[in-house]
Amino acid sequence: MKRALLVSAIVCVLCLSVASGGDFSSAQVYRTAGPSVVLIYGLETNGGGGSMGAGSLVTADGKILTNSHVVINETTHRPFSTITVYYRPAKMTGDYESDLRDPRSAKVLAYDPDLDLAVLQAQGAPPATPLSLAAGESIQVGDTVAAIGHPEGGGLWTLTTGTVSALRKMGRRDIVQSQASLNPGNSGGPLLNANGQVVGVNSFVSRSGSSSVTLEGLNFAIRSNVARTWLNSKGVAVAYGGGSTPAPEPAAPPPAPAVVPPAPPPVAPAPPAAPPVAPPPTRPAAPAVPPVVAPPPVAPPTPAKPPAGELDEKEFRGPDGQLMYGLPKAKVPRGKLLQYLTEQTRKHAQSAFDELDKETTKGTGDEE
Repeated sequence: MKRALLVSAIVCVLCLSVASGGDFSSAQVYRTAGPSVVLIYGLETNGGGGSMGAGSLVTADGKILTNSHVVINETTHRPFSTITVYYRPAKMTGDYESDLRDPRSAKVLAYDPDLDLAVLQAQGAPPATPLSLAAGESIQVGDTVAAIGHPEGGGLWTLTTGTVSALRKMGRRDIVQSQASLNPGNSGGPLLNANGQVVGVNSFVSRSGSSSVTLEGLNFAIRSNVARTWLNSKGVAVAYGGGSTPAPEPAAPPPAPAVVPPAPPPVAPAPPAAPPVAPPPTRPAAPAVPPVVAPPPVAPPTPAKPPAGELDEKEFRGPDGQLMYGLPKAKVPRGKLLQYLTEQTRKHAQSAFDELDKETTKGTGDEE
């Protein structure tokens, strides 16, 4: 009887642990991973086209994982002449001119069009913590996942959720198929599990079948194990499977041999005691002065919390009814956004060229 009760208790504990492990919080994933997702804009500064997508910060020195089609010009099959990345600001305003104030130059370190993967090196120290890649076998059909990117109709740094519907293989690519809605602007961004780890790199969607029937829920991401293997082949080490393996503990040193202390030296006889000395005459004590007590510090007034409004981060429904998380009223007309990014990129590129010219002039010693 006791054994049966014990088995029942163990089964109940396992059931509870499985149920708790299935919890998924869009807000928690957004807070954990959102700051490490970047906006990427590639442009041909000589008047060619451009491309916008997303990426994941994967190293502390500013390396970013994304799709190759985000940073490779489909006409020249080479990286765009200018690539700029933007980190998510600490407080989103919903105004793209305010939220995209810190452009950083980036260059392509490596890319693979067949895998549709690329890794960039962004300028400067990143203001966020790198994302880790989840072990490939950790993702299962039925798991809830989230995509963070800049989907058309949803605004910048918007999260969408869905269920993993299939794990497939397409050529060299292991693919996660999910119902997490992807749109232009999501390419290269992360597909995340409940812990905010990358389980895939969002790559492409399928919206119509062979009979021109509209398809839904066919959103594809390159699995994390493929991305990790490729990054390692390019010399880029990333946190994987929840963290790097700790180094083994060093072996304990052998015990030191026992040391025999030397014999103590002979003790000399103590000198005769000195005669007692009379204490000095005491002086009258100075009158006590009451201490000056400083007034208690006055705490600065607590700033009033702004009232909840439409620009607070929260869940909302996108234009197609999909569940999103971010700023509901931060939807930006794509044409205006791309025009702004083009102007900013050209200004930033010209500034970088000017700085390079100054450094070159100093190096040659030419002065006016």
